Amino acid sequence: MPRRSRYDVLFEEDERAIARQNMFRSIADLTALAWADIPGVEAVGATGGLVKKLWREMPYWRRRGEPSLASLHTLDMAVWVSSTECIPRLRIAFGRVLTDATARGVNHDMAHFYLRAVVYDADSDAYRGFVCTYGTCPKGKPPCEARGCGAVPFLQQFDDYDRFDAEADRLRAHMLFRRGHGIVGRAADLPESEP
Repeated sequence: MPRRSRYDVLFEEDERAIARQNMFRSIADLTALAWADIPGVEAVGATGGLVKKLWREMPYWRRRGEPSLASLHTLDMAVWVSSTECIPRLRIAFGRVLTDATARGVNHDMAHFYLRAVVYDADSDAYRGFVCTYGTCPKGKPPCEARGCGAVPFLQQFDDYDRFDAEADRLRAHMLFRRGHGIVGRAADLPESEP
């Protein structure tokens, strides 16, 4: 069997990364629909690698040659809430989205812990924390030892994430849902990355 050229390998890696980003975007749209039904959720957006074209980086398994498109590892979302009481329901709804997406063939390998959802106050845009993906709160894991983590059930805190990071994520967010307006955008409609 002849060896494939490095360009063929690079092209296949790029195609896989683009397909993965498209799958993540589809799940982001389904998540926005699910979260829109939860009282207390005022807005939902996609952020991070979901909203921009994929960048090139050297894969950890390759020491030399050409960099390929980055493969997403987190579903970066932003959610604005009027009450933190809805946060446990966000986690449960996301689990249902993944189950339904897997049954329909949309989800190929995403797990619940891929979710990285930043929570903001709907009135002030103030950063509140992240939706925790653990099954219980507190779980007793090292991340649970961050200052303020678990003070609100399933609202996770990180010591290395501050208000400047939160502001950058908020400004990057592509809005998918707004209470009173319904679905205002789709992650699937964002410009596609190119190999």
